[in-house]
Amino acid sequence: VLKQQSAPSETCAVLLEPVMGEGGYVPAPPAFMRAVRDVCTANDVLMICDEVQTGFGRTGESFALGHYEGVVPDVLVFAKGIANGYPLSGIASRFELMETQPPGSMGGTYAGNA
Repeated sequence: VLKQQSAPSETCAVLLEPVMGEGGYVPAPPAFMRAVRDVCTANDVLMICDEVQTGFGRTGESFALGHYEGVVPDVLVFAKGIANGYPLSGIASRFELMETQPPGSMGGTYAGNA
């Protein structure tokens, strides 16, 4: 993608699900996840992992990322399993990324419930 569709200098992030949730539950191969992490690091592109459907023990690990040794995303988004049906979601990231956002600037599915 970074060679044909979007130059690395024009790409802010790669967003992916470690386990594809639509069209069947298909986990990403470990080599793919490591390659995405390496490409993102090499090109200064954020790796964002969506664990809305897979987080909180649904794959046998706290997060599906636990199945991918050495793969640490820059941003992790999660919901559903965190609150057993209550409208709650979250974003986890490194402090230096999170501190760049002013309070109230982050929206999401459940932002109206905040």
